[in-house]
Amino acid sequence: MKKLGDARDDALTERPEVISLAGACPIRARLRRKLYAKLMSQVAAESHRACAAVRADRGMAVTVDCIVEVMAAEGTEINPANVIVTTGGQQVIDLVCKALIDPGDVIVAEAPTYPGAVPTFGAYQADVVQIEMDADGMPIDELEGVLDRLAGEGRRPKFIYTIPNFQNPGG
Repeated sequence: MKKLGDARDDALTERPEVISLAGACPIRARLRRKLYAKLMSQVAAESHRACAAVRADRGMAVTVDCIVEVMAAEGTEINPANVIVTTGGQQVIDLVCKALIDPGDVIVAEAPTYPGAVPTFGAYQADVVQIEMDADGMPIDELEGVLDRLAGEGRRPKFIYTIPNFQNPGG
């Protein structure tokens, strides 16, 4: 019998009765192991050099082409030269901060929001003003009030950070 805190304890997210809502934790029951193994074998066989390379460019051409194709199917034509493949949302937030934020800039964000966003804005010395969400998202009247207050202080937000669907972390 295991005792609480025993080094042999599975991590909380590994317990079968737990469905983790943490980022990057797929639900194990939905992960079809044989299909996943087949796909990873195919990637290893066909793209092993590209997958193993550390790339500082915009991403693998085949991935960029796929993104362009999917966007076109959804009615959005994009130039492949304008596509950057990232490792995920956190890298995108960091790249946006590098490109847009100067120390002291104001960012308006919903609350709650993606847990990695506000600390990243703060790392670039931005002043983050958060607006509490309601059942319909960010209340526009509160946003207008915050924008008016900031304008009165002579401050204009660089951007408004909001998640238009799924509402991470609220779901």
